[in-house]
Amino acid sequence: MCGIVGVHSIVDAPKAILEALLMLQHRGQEASGIALADGKEFMEPAPHRVLGTVSEFERDWPGFVPKKALLGIGHVRYGTSGEHSSLANAQPLVLSSSLGPFSIAHNGDTPGFEEMQEKLQSRGVKFLSTADTEVIGQEIVARAETVETMQEAMLEALAGIKGAFALVMATPSALVGCRDPLGYRPLSLGRLDDGWVLASESCAFDALRAEYIRDIEPGELVWIDENGPQSFRFGEPKPNRQQCVFELIYFSRPDSYVFGRYVDGMRKALGEKLAEEVGIPKHEDMVFIGVPDSAMFAAEGYEKATGIRLRSSVLIRNHYTGRTFIEEGTEKRENGVRLKFNPLHREIEGKWVVLIDDSLVRGTTMRRLVRMMRENGAVGVTLLIASPPILHPCYYGIDMKTYEQLRAAVEKGDIDKICTFVEADELHYLSLEGFRQVVGQDGSETKDFCLACFDGKHAL
Repeated sequence: MCGIVGVHSIVDAPKAILEALLMLQHRGQEASGIALADGKEFMEPAPHRVLGTVSEFERDWPGFVPKKALLGIGHVRYGTSGEHSSLANAQPLVLSSSLGPFSIAHNGDTPGFEEMQEKLQSRGVKFLSTADTEVIGQEIVARAETVETMQEAMLEALAGIKGAFALVMATPSALVGCRDPLGYRPLSLGRLDDGWVLASESCAFDALRAEYIRDIEPGELVWIDENGPQSFRFGEPKPNRQQCVFELIYFSRPDSYVFGRYVDGMRKALGEKLAEEVGIPKHEDMVFIGVPDSAMFAAEGYEKATGIRLRSSVLIRNHYTGRTFIEEGTEKRENGVRLKFNPLHREIEGKWVVLIDDSLVRGTTMRRLVRMMRENGAVGVTLLIASPPILHPCYYGIDMKTYEQLRAAVEKGDIDKICTFVEADELHYLSLEGFRQVVGQDGSETKDFCLACFDGKHAL
């Protein structure tokens, strides 16, 4: 999971890209990067990349800021393939081809990309990184040898790639955006005056005061130059989409419009459905707490449906720490929870705490949070999870690629064992059937979402 941005014909393009990346910082904290072009060539340094967040990137900005850039692309990285703490795997990349240079930034994952890489290496291609992004880029380079335009090279290469990807790319004069034919990852098109913006989420448009125009369609490549956007198709048309539902549950910001849904509205609806299914726990002197920040709208939905009083101010969130789910390694995540949350002791002592969260993946950070409640005097802890148990790995851009990483899978779906692991007294999930009803997969609507992490039905 990463955040990607592209702009064309925007006043002060570097500033616009950085502001948009700040709005997408929740999508990746490992590395940040930018590549700029002036209509004739990429502007040095191309690309400019750093390990860390956008704030680190700004501190390391070179001595000059080329404000007259015609276009540019930017990236914040959350690694799911290749070495995590590696500047070589930071993006964007800039590659040379027989049709000229181009830059590429990627959000997603390409299962089996190692085989593609080996084929390219057998032809003499040398790789500078261990990420699948460079493999996609080198496929475009290879196609450029046999076609006449960069558009053709990109379309032919993308048609042969089986994976989950949203890309922003650039030539010295054109901005490009595309999504894979199943549409796993989000990418939207916006407009600002006479210029154009591409971004993973619509919240980036809000920062720039750009107008959301539409989503890039699955299997669509949008080429933006001095004539504006042009649309091309690649790959075989698919009857259904496979948009990642975890975007709506956790990853996307609640103020974004993603996959045709308002994220906050979806999360509230999940909370309401949770309330409908599990009701109100039966304990004396309870305090209900939504786990900030991603679960707050699900908690609000639960509050609305039950009439309980949600105590959003009991668990204080430190906004100077990152998202613990996307931290690499169990120790970092558990230490992150300790620094990320601090409860108000006097509001918890002697109370039965009901924690409402959006999801439970590995279980280690939730266990630390439950312990924190007990350390502050809670007499009992109930967990309410506004999504079903995650029983299967994701191969399409979320860093949960093995069954061993998933607590529900390790415990073979046994809720009591999961509850014991996280050291809670009670644990209730939203059912898969109820979840399907909320997202419109009860048979009454087109099945537009990938639920493979819940039901194991991987499309690729």
